[in-house]
Amino acid sequence: MTFRSRFHRGAAIIAGSMIGLGGSLVAAGTAGATTPIEPFSGFLNATPVCTDSGWEATWRLQTTDTQGRDGVLSKVRATVIAFTPPPGQPDAAAPNAPAFAKLVDGAVVTANGSLSEKQKFGPGIAAVRLTLTVTWRDGETDRVKVLQRETYKTQGCLDEVPAKPVPPAGEDPGDRAAESATASPAAPAASAPSGAVTERPAGSGGGAVAESASLPVTGAAAGTVAGAAGALLAVGSVLFFLTRRRRTNFTA
Repeated sequence: MTFRSRFHRGAAIIAGSMIGLGGSLVAAGTAGATTPIEPFSGFLNATPVCTDSGWEATWRLQTTDTQGRDGVLSKVRATVIAFTPPPGQPDAAAPNAPAFAKLVDGAVVTANGSLSEKQKFGPGIAAVRLTLTVTWRDGETDRVKVLQRETYKTQGCLDEVPAKPVPPAGEDPGDRAAESATASPAAPAASAPSGAVTERPAGSGGGAVAESASLPVTGAAAGTVAGAAGALLAVGSVLFFLTRRRRTNFTA
């Protein structure tokens, strides 16, 4: 007597379906995964607008995931990085950026809080960079985050003379004479802070300091998981088709 084994075919169908469903669920879970927020972090924003006497920038510091701890500011520096020299004074030195009243060394930013302040500039200043450090006390460890942002004069604010880049401290301005007529940095651009996590003694208390100036790469490996899901689907399909072609012969 010859007959087709319905039991084996049904088992293969069920096995293939379960494998395919499992792979699909894994892929869907990966697609919905979110990147966790880096603890003890934050960011800087800058919004430039024109004024009657030049332009101004509104700086905003926002801290995130500070685990209920207040942060303290230090090393707050606003630096003019591009300006337009006055008429007849092509070698004039860049002016200093106006002083802050809130964003200063020693200022406290509350847990997951923010600090904002406006800074006004004359028409000659074309671009400013703000750098600051936020420190949180976490038990015996100081959590340190260095933040940096640049802001540029909005197009149409009074003069449109190409700005002169400001050389870094200690560099001979004559070395950059060929660059004195660079394009005006009118389009805003954000500069990402660079650096790595380091350990050093705390300034007070002898603890360790974890310093981070960049976000870690986190999240699931979507490509690997999706490939594994596809492989599972292929295995289920092969099992199904092989069982359909299989016949069981019984001789009575």
